[in-house]
Order: sequence, then C-alpha cells, then structure tokens
Amino acid sequence: MSDEEQRTSDRARRLAAFNWESFLAHAERHGGLNPCEGCGSSDWTVTLQPNGKPDILASPMYMSESMYLVMPVTCGKCGNMRMFNVGMMADKGANKSDT
Repeated sequence: MSDEEQRTSDRARRLAAFNWESFLAHAERHGGLNPCEGCGSSDWTVTLQPNGKPDILASPMYMSESMYLVMPVTCGKCGNMRMFNVGMMADKGANKSDT
C-alpha cells in the first residue's frame, strides 16, 4: 500500500469512527458550544441515527471535485443552524495537540 493510500485509509477509518462523543470532545477542547447567535440559548440538538452516530451531510463544492462532510447542529429554541466540518474534526481528533 502506498503512503497516499495509507493516509486515505487512515482518514476513512477516522471518519467512520466519528460519533457524537467525538464531536463533544472536539467542542470541549475548543471552548465548548457557544450560545446561539440568534437567541442566546444553549439548547443545541443533533439528529442521531439508531447506532448513535450523528447525521452527516455531504456537501459538494461548486466547480470542484472536493466535498465537505458536515454535521448540522440546530438551536432547539429558534432553529438557527451551525454546520461543523466532520473531516477537520476527525483529523484534529487523531492529533489532539492540534488546536
């Protein structure tokens, strides 16, 4: 297996292992979830699958072969939505010293 294939395989494993606890750990390392910009609430919700993994959306980029994997987090009071880059969080989780 080439170095590039190994890096891709490692990243695919990190993405497959990403779950709600991974997100919470990432958020805590970076100061937690701030209150909603729209209403000031701290009641954030995420849709979880039966296996406990959050819904993750694939967002293709316009005029590019790139794609972002994002996790929507919604304010339970006003519906404001934040999108978090799952790929970046999975990569940062592999190297917890990154900030």
